[in-house]
Amino acid sequence: MSNITFKSRNGEFTSETAPDDLLKWYAKQQNPAVRLQREAADLILKERSSRGISVSNEKTKSERPEPPKEQKVTAIVQRPTGAIQPFVSTEASFLNQQLILASQHCHLITPTTVFSELPAGFSAQLTLVEINKAEDCVPIEGAMMLTAATLKRVNTAAGISWNLEHTKRTDDNSLRNYWSYRAVGRYIDIDGNYRELSGEYEFDVRDDSARVEQIWAKARTGAVGDTDEEFNKLDSSNRNSDDLWNELFDKALERRNQAAKKEIDGLRKAGLSRAETGAKCRVTSELLKRSERGPHAWAKPIACLRLIKTKDPAIASQQLYPTSSESPIIDGTPEDYDSEMVK
Repeated sequence: MSNITFKSRNGEFTSETAPDDLLKWYAKQQNPAVRLQREAADLILKERSSRGISVSNEKTKSERPEPPKEQKVTAIVQRPTGAIQPFVSTEASFLNQQLILASQHCHLITPTTVFSELPAGFSAQLTLVEINKAEDCVPIEGAMMLTAATLKRVNTAAGISWNLEHTKRTDDNSLRNYWSYRAVGRYIDIDGNYRELSGEYEFDVRDDSARVEQIWAKARTGAVGDTDEEFNKLDSSNRNSDDLWNELFDKALERRNQAAKKEIDGLRKAGLSRAETGAKCRVTSELLKRSERGPHAWAKPIACLRLIKTKDPAIASQQLYPTSSESPIIDGTPEDYDSEMVK
């Protein structure tokens, strides 16, 4: 963090020289313009505390750092970290450059990756959705699926709305622990007209389903609910004791079975929600250009580009960073997007 500076009226400080009081001040700030400094200050203070180190503050309270000056926004709002910034634009050349940049540093949701021109009466708006893998994702079938709440944020930013008449459960509810769901959404395409997308998803956690059998298989091999600590404690002299080995094995197997049953029960309780989220994820995936896959893929944010009815770029761009919140996500369906049900 040596390249991060903390400014005050009396100069700049590095992560090593910044006094504790200055770091505490930054750690409390909610302004997105000092987001990087806030997060760095919090980490530095925790590290100093663990090492028993403190840096005294010889400055007075009147010498606290000045709050960041309000920027005059044109079409771009400067983002404190990251290579891509939220924007509102009507220029195709600028838009194409930003889409290339976004594809390199983010996952990208967009009607197209190249614009020759925008349809008359529309602007392009790009919003960033930050993903916290621990809170915003759930493991499904060996992959990480976005939670329902996170998916809602993504779809709102991407301008995807749902046809409430056709977005529903499609099975007849006759099979216990089985759900089938279909989602139909729409967005504004590059010609300014609405385009529909649909996706279907089955969520099967019946006793003989592949998902449930896989969980029990993991339990038998120790991949669920057990770290084999009891087995690791056995030394070479005890490994020939069948009674001790069997006792430990029975305990581990019972623990694994309990963990597997708990996991299966949890999936069944959330079955309908999982099916709905899966169907909507498949709709969103049709517009998603992922820059990376694998276990670390969701470390990148999602850049969502949507077409909106033209408004003043300076006013529109201010909405990307509301003054009351540091989140760049637009809350709710913007007034310029028709949210009524698709006919």
